[in-house]
Amino acid sequence: MTVAALGAMVLDECLKEIAHQQVPNLAGLAKSFQKKLARINTEPWIAATSQDAKYPSVKGITKAPSVPEKFIGWYMNQVIRLTIHDPQTTLALFEVFHMLKSARVIFQPRIVLQVLKQILSTTTT
Repeated sequence: MTVAALGAMVLDECLKEIAHQQVPNLAGLAKSFQKKLARINTEPWIAATSQDAKYPSVKGITKAPSVPEKFIGWYMNQVIRLTIHDPQTTLALFEVFHMLKSARVIFQPRIVLQVLKQILSTTTT
């Protein structure tokens, strides 16, 4: 629903741009809107499909996950594990899930360091 609402806002913005032209012209509206919409849809699409790719039973996946996709899946598992002990990470993850902040938030140095500490503590015990 959030992605759809953001898409509607972008369409409104595009239409307002046209309305403010001296001679309103719809030529190029579709292309302009689709480019802006693609920017909005990218992160939610990656978030939704990257987790699906971990499960071989998911239909529609035609190729094995790439190394970056595997890394993102692994990293997300680590971040989710970290939320059990770190309320700040939990808040950051919720903000990303609810599209209040970019997914880049979960790659901020504080969270990356906490993930590394978590990995080191589990490998030394």
